[in-house]
Amino acid sequence: MPLEKRVWIDGCFDFIHYGHCNVILQSKEKISELVFPEGYLEYPEESTSMNGVPHMVFVGVHNDEDICYNKGGSPVMNELERYDHMKSIKWCDKLIPAAPYVTDPQLMDEYSCQFVLHGDDITTDHDGNDCYQIVKDLGRFVVVKRTQGVSTTDIIHRILTDTYSYKTKDIENNANNPKLWDLQLLTRFCKDKDAISVWDYVFYKNFNNVIVKGGYELVKNDEKGKITAVSWYYIEDYFDLFNVGDIEIFQTIKSKYAAVYGSNTKLIVGVLSSSNVGCINTLLERCLSLLSCKYIDGIVIDPDSDIFSSMTNNVQISKLDKQTIVVNHKQDLKFQYLTRDLIMQRIKDNSQHYIKRNIKKGMSYE
Repeated sequence: MPLEKRVWIDGCFDFIHYGHCNVILQSKEKISELVFPEGYLEYPEESTSMNGVPHMVFVGVHNDEDICYNKGGSPVMNELERYDHMKSIKWCDKLIPAAPYVTDPQLMDEYSCQFVLHGDDITTDHDGNDCYQIVKDLGRFVVVKRTQGVSTTDIIHRILTDTYSYKTKDIENNANNPKLWDLQLLTRFCKDKDAISVWDYVFYKNFNNVIVKGGYELVKNDEKGKITAVSWYYIEDYFDLFNVGDIEIFQTIKSKYAAVYGSNTKLIVGVLSSSNVGCINTLLERCLSLLSCKYIDGIVIDPDSDIFSSMTNNVQISKLDKQTIVVNHKQDLKFQYLTRDLIMQRIKDNSQHYIKRNIKKGMSYE
């Protein structure tokens, strides 16, 4: 009988970005390397499979009250926003809301999670104690690499100092040459929920320029060998400060618009360049965040204005407008109040708290 392999991750997951997603992805990739006790768990039906061995990543997310107490201030995104965002990440198998701020091995045992995985940075509680010391002493703590170049602290710093416009523009100049992109990183984020097989397509400019080949055929044959039309839904935007308001639009498209076509239906998202718009997140950051979302089947980087002229035969495509979706499915949407400007205003309204916190992490505001 194969062993069930479960691991635990926890955190605030404020301003969920691709660095957070990468930790979850790394954790799922690392499970096969970990040594679990003999006969730890039997094979459960709900598990995904890694080389024939089931594996799951359980993600505990702290509530607002615990974050406020231990960090001295509220998170930018409230707990309901953070919970729903986390549930949309491909490699998160189970969300545990209101997880304790100090990792509790007894709670891990309740969910049969043998190990907790975390970056190599130290997280402390209100009293300055290591939040993972208990599990470290039990030999149940595993380090994964912290993603360099992106953090909640850095994103907040960009907003507080109004430096994101030129910084993002300089970085995004590389988007005009896809050879300068880290294709290995891009491909990793195209992995399906099993963290092994590649699912998402990545196109550059148009549908003829495939950077990453996904795990499905663009033109599908039925059982008799006849070509069957594939239906795509396409929506494009900047998706700056990607959040659960964007995600519930994707979820609605997949559950409502795509239900009639079944598995032949795919959601492709165009990610606009910000050459004329000062996005806070770089184009690469936005692309990786989108690829982490389980409702998306592919992205188009910096799409051409005439992108539909590059469509192949037997692919039916419907371009969707966010506002139309909101109007038609208002009763199903609960996070449409979230906008880029609102999120930025939350930070500015509590600027002194965030400046004080960021200074402790090495940021300068002189």
